[in-house]
Amino acid sequence: GDVYKRQVFTQSGLDDTATGTVVTINSADYEFTDLPYNVWADEGLTFTYSYQDVVLSSTAGKRFKLVGVSGPTSPFTVTGPVTVTGNYKIQYQVTFDQTGLDSSATGTVVTFNGTPLDYGCLPVSQWLNEGTTVTYSYESIVSSTTQGKRFSLSSVTGPTSPFTVDGPKTIIGNYLTQYY
Repeated sequence: GDVYKRQVFTQSGLDDTATGTVVTINSADYEFTDLPYNVWADEGLTFTYSYQDVVLSSTAGKRFKLVGVSGPTSPFTVTGPVTVTGNYKIQYQVTFDQTGLDSSATGTVVTFNGTPLDYGCLPVSQWLNEGTTVTYSYESIVSSTTQGKRFSLSSVTGPTSPFTVDGPKTIIGNYLTQYY
């Protein structure tokens, strides 16, 4: 008789906000609610699969990033029971922006995790792993290319630096125009 082997495709790190395809197995798409997907397969059958690099979330500013797959690499031939797991990390969108500056603003406005950003770079959004520590500082004075004009930081809206990424965040440096 035929030997049947149980093949399991599953995931770690996703939650019930995950939307869309998580894994494609032999050209069929499977979503979070379909997993774990169990199939009994004849010995010698070949499985081809791929996990999505990014799985979207129904929560704005949240997504899941593939950090690795455990189990046999695709494609593989059934020789016994196998479990394949796509491992995901939660990422949140962190956005830096400003108010009060205009196109005459010159030089660094905000330094984010060691990277200086000028007026032309803002707003900037980046996907960061949950639990990441973010440090930033807005310049207290931003120069202007217009003679006798500068911008002074009046306040910062959002979490103070440093903060730990535990959800989507927007940080805004609010500037006032000063004239000499």
